[in-house]
Order: sequence, then C-alpha cells, then structure tokens
Amino acid sequence: ASSRNCASGVATEAKRSGRCRSRGTMGDMKRSVSYPTNLLLSKMGGRPEGPGARTMPRKRSSALLHLSSLRATQRMFLMLLGVTLISVIGWNMHDRYLRRNDDADHRGCPTPLYGIGSSAPLEASRNGTRIVICTGAYANVVDGVSRTLNRLVKDLNDRSDGDNYKVLVLAPVRDPPAMEHYGAQLPLPSMKLPFRGEYSFSYALSDCVTQRLTEFRPDIMHIATPDLVASQVQQWAIDRNVPVVCSYHTRFTSYLPYYFKGVTLDAIDSTIWWWLRKFHQRCDHIYPPTQGVVNELVNQGFPQEAMRLWPRGVNLTRYSPMYRSEAMRRSWNITNDSTVAMLMVTRVVWEKNLKKFISACTALLEGGAPVRCVLVGDGPALPKVRELLPSAIFMGSLQKSELSTAYASGDIFFFPSITETWGSVTLEAMASGLAVVVASGPGGSELVEDGVTGLRVNTSHFGATVTSLSKLVHDPVLRRRLSLAGRARVLNATDWSWDHAMGMLKTHYSEILERKAQLSQGTAQSTPINQSSDAMGKEGVWPATGFQ
Repeated sequence: ASSRNCASGVATEAKRSGRCRSRGTMGDMKRSVSYPTNLLLSKMGGRPEGPGARTMPRKRSSALLHLSSLRATQRMFLMLLGVTLISVIGWNMHDRYLRRNDDADHRGCPTPLYGIGSSAPLEASRNGTRIVICTGAYANVVDGVSRTLNRLVKDLNDRSDGDNYKVLVLAPVRDPPAMEHYGAQLPLPSMKLPFRGEYSFSYALSDCVTQRLTEFRPDIMHIATPDLVASQVQQWAIDRNVPVVCSYHTRFTSYLPYYFKGVTLDAIDSTIWWWLRKFHQRCDHIYPPTQGVVNELVNQGFPQEAMRLWPRGVNLTRYSPMYRSEAMRRSWNITNDSTVAMLMVTRVVWEKNLKKFISACTALLEGGAPVRCVLVGDGPALPKVRELLPSAIFMGSLQKSELSTAYASGDIFFFPSITETWGSVTLEAMASGLAVVVASGPGGSELVEDGVTGLRVNTSHFGATVTSLSKLVHDPVLRRRLSLAGRARVLNATDWSWDHAMGMLKTHYSEILERKAQLSQGTAQSTPINQSSDAMGKEGVWPATGFQ
C-alpha cells in the first residue's frame, strides 16, 4: 500500500517520513532520460530503441556484465593501471619533498648496491665506456632475463680481454634478493605485481635516479625491459644524445592466451604490440637472440635496419653428463634402467605451457609407459600443478651443482613452452646429455635440428606430441643417438659460447659508439644531435661531475 501511495502521489505518513524519497528520485531520473540516451544504451544492450523504452524495465548494460565476468587476473590488470598512476604521482611528490634544498648530499636517495666483482666498479681511474642497463629483472627474480644480464655485467666488468667498461644497473630490488648479483645496481622505485608477486613493476624515473644518471655520464643506454620507467630512461638518453640499445628478451604477447580470452585478448594483444613498436622504433639498435624472433618483430613493424643478433651461450663446465647421479635417480623412485626420467626445468608459471607437460605425463602414464616425470623450478602455479600431477617429482628451485646434477640425471628433456625468445634451458639440457623435445616456434626450437639433435613437436597437435614422446621413452637407441648428437652440437658450436655472445654484443656497442662519433664530427660546427643544453656542456661533452 505504501508503494502504491508513493506512486500515486497521495500524501501519506510514508512520504512525510522520507521512505518514498528514493523511489521518487529514481522515478524522476527515469522520466528525465532523453531519447538519445535510450538509443545509446540500446547499443550497449541496456534498453531497446524508441521513445517507448522509457516505460520498459531497465536491463543491466552488457558493458557492466562483461566487467563483472572478467577473471580475477584481468581485473587485477585493470587495477594495476590505476594503481600505477596513483603511485607515480605519489612517488614524485615524495621524491621532490626529500630532494628539497638537499641536492648536494642525496638525502633520501638510494645508493648503489655493490654485488659480486664490484668492490670498486666506478673508481675514478677507470675511465672506460660507461654503460647503463635498465631492466625489470636483475637480483629481484631468478629467470632467463636476470641470469643473462648478470652474465653480461660479469663479462663487461672483467677486464682480462683488455676492454674497459663501467656498468651501472637500474632495476627494482627486493629484500632479501632472489639471487646474488654482479656489478653496481641502483634501485628503482617499484611495486610488486598484484597477481605475480615475484616480479616488480618500476613506475617512475625519480629525481634521485636522474641525478645519479647525470653524474654517471653514460655512453650507452641499454634497455632490457620496455616498461614505463624504461620509456622515461629512453627519453632521458635521447634528450642527451646518448645512444639507446634495446635487447629483446620476452615475447610478451605470447603470454596473453594463458590469462585472457576473446575480445579482451585481442584488445590487449593489439595494445601491447602498439606499445612495443612505439618503444623500439626509438632504439638505435635492437638485439633479438635468433633469426626467427627477428622475422617476427619485422613482420610486426619493428625497424629492420636496427636489428642486430645477440645470441646467448651455455656453460659447458657446469652442464655435463659427468654429473649424473644414481643417488638422485633413486630419490625419484627410479631403481632400474628401464624407467625413463622425463625432465622439465622452468619457472612454474602457466605461460610455460605447463598444461601440455601435465597432459603429456598423464597420457604416457595411463598408456603404461615406464616414465617418471620430474619438474625442477618454483613459481605461483606450483600448488595447482602438484594437484593436477600428483605422481610427478617436484624438486623446487635448484641452483649451481644441484641443478647440474638434476639435468644430468634425467633421460628426456621435454620443454613445451612457446613463449621463449632463446631457450637457455634447452641448451643446458643438450649439454647435459639429454634427448630434448621442444615446441615448434620462434626462439627455443631454432636451437634444435629436428630428428638430428632433438625433436620438435607442434604442441597444438596433442596426439602427435604424445606419440613422439612415447616413441622416445620406449626406444633407448633413439634417445642415445639424439643425446650424443645434441651434446656434440653444443660442444662444437662456437656461436653458442658465452665468449662468442659477449664478443658480438661488444661489437654492437663499438658500432653504435663509432657511429655516434662520426655523426658528432660531421656536425662539429653545429648543435650535436639530440643535444640538451641544460644537461650537456659545449660541443656535446658532459660537464664535469663528482660521480666516478
């Protein structure tokens, strides 16, 4: 009765007490909706077209329905964008407060963290080529990027070959660090990714870091992670006529199908490719590790003239069949030669195509194959993988000698990931004497000659993948032939040694510095290219500073 009185406008105690107020307000709003608004809502699925739509019940808009149906990871991705904006503003306000009237002593600014082999990496007597490496992965996480860059810094700081480099790394940090690092590292303001806590997102090039860069006076800016802070570092370098080189480590878009679907996937995929193109078009050099990755990038509109190959290497002293351990095999419940250990070494994250590894192991076991699946690594997906594959052996994260022993104690290395740009674990397995099976695609599969040094499989054809694995499990002669050929390829391949890889990169560095010198000489009577008058002295030379 109260509702009917409210609708008819009869003055009742309910109306006087305010219980009708919300109904009246919504009714007024509903009657005030114009026809164009109804038409707009109809396109979203909220109301049918026409003036009569004002009297029809409202439907929830499809946009809201779509938002509510997003998976947790997708909602966290959208939240991250908002948190990033707030964090950038907040950090810069905090940073400016700390820096006020205290430019001389860096009050409140981070100091470099000195790692292995960097007791005095920036001493005044060492006036060699100065390189800044900006990355999102260094000592804060153990992955292929952090391992490669630490090896790079180690080699650049090693002056045994007569070269002379001074290296400063810009990267997020964590306490305690995930691994020991090489060289001098300057912490970047960052925060943990909400849905991937092992990674940090650097979001601001603070005044503190900018001053450190100005004092360091880099000759080359090497960027390894094309994120928000990297774009600021890139612009800082361009403004000061510092060459920018960008190494390509991660096929970001290949991760998306593991977390997004449908229209959302297409939209994010297009956005990421747009950002990567925009970013890398401002790099003087781009360093992908394989020709397949080069082709992929060029097809996506990256500048072909900037491409320079930078392969990786494998440590043949650390990875060898000589570390095979019967004791470790017994810990895997392998007590006879007929049981085959099928190994996967990886970060335990879904974009490594873990579901294919799980499905293949399950299919082999259900088919009666004498196989023991072993997973080496750690990551956020590990609890779920344990649940889905309870029969497997989980070794967790292994380092150095333990990792060498685990590799050599296996028989087959199955790596179904299609997100790799290089595939260091594949080379480590080949060096350890395993028969390798890898997924076809750019990156890792280019390291394997199908049928000769290993097998390449199309993991989207699951039946064929299981057939190939089953044949390898049941055929010890084939395993032996592939393992010997794979190890011989690694031993005889000078292009897969770290000396070769670092020599190529140093050649690229020299090329870019020589080009800069030629351009500077050609414009000696005019303003140097990209010179910023507030940061550089006369003739494009950095002003003297106290940072050594």
